[in-house]
Amino acid sequence: MDTDSPIVAVQISRCKRVSFLAEALEYKGRRIYYRDITDVAYSSSARYVNAIFTGQSYSVRVRSASETIKIRFSWVPFGTRNDKLGERFAQLCGAVASLIEPVVITKQLESVYAGPGVTRIDAVEITSEGITRPRLLRGPAFLPWHRFAGTTLWDGFVNVHETGRRRPRVFIRVYCEAWNAVLLPRLLTICAQTSRAMAARPEDLRCQRRYALVCHRGQG
Repeated sequence: MDTDSPIVAVQISRCKRVSFLAEALEYKGRRIYYRDITDVAYSSSARYVNAIFTGQSYSVRVRSASETIKIRFSWVPFGTRNDKLGERFAQLCGAVASLIEPVVITKQLESVYAGPGVTRIDAVEITSEGITRPRLLRGPAFLPWHRFAGTTLWDGFVNVHETGRRRPRVFIRVYCEAWNAVLLPRLLTICAQTSRAMAARPEDLRCQRRYALVCHRGQG
């Protein structure tokens, strides 16, 4: 395979082109290899002034230990307008989801089940036992996997839910702009599935690791 031929190429403007190669992402003459990427983030937000819509902004970011690539663009509803930018943002997100996110999620799972035994996304701390979040003026709150009730995306946030007496309630909200926040729905689901499947062997992290990686590959 020609590693310099793009699998996906997204032309944002005349001078902005994002190329997803077989092994790397290339933008503005800079290249970052998928295997080195540790964090990803993307989001879309509308801008308002005095309740009047003034434009839409898009952001896609990836980084490794030594490199960060930021892809940002926007349009306004007056003057030069490009309605296709939303479609191009969707193309970027799709390429990131299929080519980069699986690599980063694998690293997150390795951190949880192999070492150091924990991974952090914004204020969320994830272990093989559950999720921890900080609380103001009190100790951290802990959500075990058997009480995890899924995630939802709402108003630029990822909402992590826990089971309540009558209905699920929000345990923590994570802003989508935060590094790896977009991975939470998939990552937390895999961890919860692993906990349920390995309930009889809660201390066997080696077996849990294998199961989690199989789940991840099955969802990919």
